[in-house]
Amino acid sequence: MVLAYFFATAQEPKPTLVYVFDPNCGWCYSFNHEIEKLHDKFKQRVQFTVVSGGMIVGSHVRPMSEMSENILASYQTMQKTTGVKFGEPYLEMVKEGKELVDSERPSKAVVAFREINNEKLFEFVHELQKAHFYQGRSYNGDDLYMELAKNYGLNGLEFIQKMNSDSVKILVKEDFKKVEETGIEGFPVVLLMMNDKVYLVSEGYQKHHQLERKINRRLKGY
Repeated sequence: MVLAYFFATAQEPKPTLVYVFDPNCGWCYSFNHEIEKLHDKFKQRVQFTVVSGGMIVGSHVRPMSEMSENILASYQTMQKTTGVKFGEPYLEMVKEGKELVDSERPSKAVVAFREINNEKLFEFVHELQKAHFYQGRSYNGDDLYMELAKNYGLNGLEFIQKMNSDSVKILVKEDFKKVEETGIEGFPVVLLMMNDKVYLVSEGYQKHHQLERKINRRLKGY
């Protein structure tokens, strides 16, 4: 994995933990509890942010019916490994297969929220994915994003406008480009940027205590 892209942003005053995820990634949904525990433990010592990976965009966008067999074959493994449940409404959505799977719109919501309130970003990402993977909510309309925005004290219509703004469109494309140029091919990924260097903390699902040990080793003496 080539991490050179992130060197340009590795000179922050504090170490920065970058969570690379995708809204349509089931393993990321399962990983949210672990990354939130890391955030709670290290937020006084480390800056945190989220980058959206663009897992299913452009020519890869397709109806869920083309993915349903794979999803139904793998979700039980994720549940057994992580203890995180996938909701019946989501599984019904998968079986129906009508939902269009596209990472761009939910990624716009993540980037728009990141611009407004990075402190609550991990919580927002968790709630966004929970609405989809547990409650079976669609990423493709406006209702979910308006509801989430209101839950964080924001004006729903203004949040949709921000999601659709040219500035957010540019930032989302930059997120996707970052991930592509870095060579990341699967999610979730956790990176730690410090001392003008970028360290790979995790590639794929891991428990938070495993990641804590790795991060503590890097932060020792910082």
